[in-house]
Amino acid sequence: MSYAELYKYCQTLPVPVSRARIIPKVVELARRPRKPFILVRGMDPLIIAGAFFRPAPDSKHPWAVWSKGEPIIVVARAHNYCWRRFVVLKELMHYFDQPLQNVGNGDEFESLIAEFSGPHLERSQAMDSEVRGLWMALGVVCPEELRQEFDRQRSRGEITDIDIAKRLKIPLAYVPLLFHPQFKDNISLLCEC
Repeated sequence: MSYAELYKYCQTLPVPVSRARIIPKVVELARRPRKPFILVRGMDPLIIAGAFFRPAPDSKHPWAVWSKGEPIIVVARAHNYCWRRFVVLKELMHYFDQPLQNVGNGDEFESLIAEFSGPHLERSQAMDSEVRGLWMALGVVCPEELRQEFDRQRSRGEITDIDIAKRLKIPLAYVPLLFHPQFKDNISLLCEC
């Protein structure tokens, strides 16, 4: 599985980059038999916007039985289209995780949620996966050539963050990260893994 291959593939796609093109590519690179099941549920998006579940092979949980063991992405219904779209892409990046980067039970999940809300001297592997997933998703929604053009236009005041968010169909809150000084370094590091 290679995020670098996904990143390279997405450089050729028109914007907004379609989930319908990214999902099958991730499934192919991860060598999974089917795409993930995507569920839109009533969750408080201020607490959790989405989640990725990879059911244990022997799980009797109704979702695991229903999904036939394939991963499940759950997204908060209260979010608008752009948020749901981005959350699905971010959660999809968990296909590239190593097993220790996933939480395996309710207690681990609660611990991960707590990491989002407070300062921690060290990040857990699961929290590291969340941070990586965010940057990975940002890397696939905006081809580098276009990101550089947006950066030039943005610095000249010819385009606003709202314009960029609308064009990419991503939440406005994430647009500034596309122009973070470490953006290219972060993507390069992710492509090396």
